[in-house]
Amino acid sequence: MARTAATVAIVIISLLHQGVSLDIVLKDLVVPEQAKRFTNVTLECIYESRMKPIFVKWLHNDLEFLKFQPKDPVDPINLFTDDSSLVVNANETTGNKVVLTEVDLSASGNYTCEVMGESPNFHEDKMTKVMTVVEIPDEKPTIEGDVRDHFAVGDTVNLTCTTPPSFPGATLSWFINEHEAPHDFLHKYAPEKSKDGLIVSRLSLNFKLAPSHFIGGELRLKCVASILTLYTKTSEHSQQASSKPEEPPIKEVRNLPEEGSLITIGNSGCFSVWASFLHIVVMHTVLIISAHLLH
Repeated sequence: MARTAATVAIVIISLLHQGVSLDIVLKDLVVPEQAKRFTNVTLECIYESRMKPIFVKWLHNDLEFLKFQPKDPVDPINLFTDDSSLVVNANETTGNKVVLTEVDLSASGNYTCEVMGESPNFHEDKMTKVMTVVEIPDEKPTIEGDVRDHFAVGDTVNLTCTTPPSFPGATLSWFINEHEAPHDFLHKYAPEKSKDGLIVSRLSLNFKLAPSHFIGGELRLKCVASILTLYTKTSEHSQQASSKPEEPPIKEVRNLPEEGSLITIGNSGCFSVWASFLHIVVMHTVLIISAHLLH
């Protein structure tokens, strides 16, 4: 008899649990992973229930901002103003579906839908998902610094890649001839945060050029900026190899000659020729003047 009673009790408990599980079940919570800033966002709580739930609660970062009570014929939707980061469109909100108007960066975070079933079980179920509000720029990153058209082996490359303001901050990478730059070539700056919460990212590239950096006489440098899966833009700078300019030959100046001799500079004989010519002209002039004086 004791064994039979225990078996019956187990069956009853099992049936009760089945009844509880069928009372109300939260099937899914629809929350976008990313939402663009200043756009409208729809959240949806999908549940199954044998009867109307007592309430549906919505929470943002554990702070309740909406409560839906289907059995209240006068005011089924209650909005709470404690969370100033959210603006709910009451005209389009139905309780299990919530429409947020022009979300700002502060609307990022955890969103929880919590439902409760009827008596006698009062079964509760809840689900939480995360949404990030993003600000994606249209522009590509900029490359600043020693931007030259020609570089030579031994020169130092010193460039900085800067992103437009965004949220979250962009991830930056430098590439040298399609190969990611070594870590010791890079210097990462602390992110700069503006008053409205947007972030500017910077990453500099600094290294000394070797012959291996030039492929076919060209050096290609590329900066890639990415934000989650929503933004990937590239800025490139190509530089041609140039040889070091040859220094002009040093002209050799010899000691001053004795009277009547010629001065030679470097390996050129031009000066010697002109000196000889001038010497002849001077001597000829002296002879003419002397002859004139004798007459």
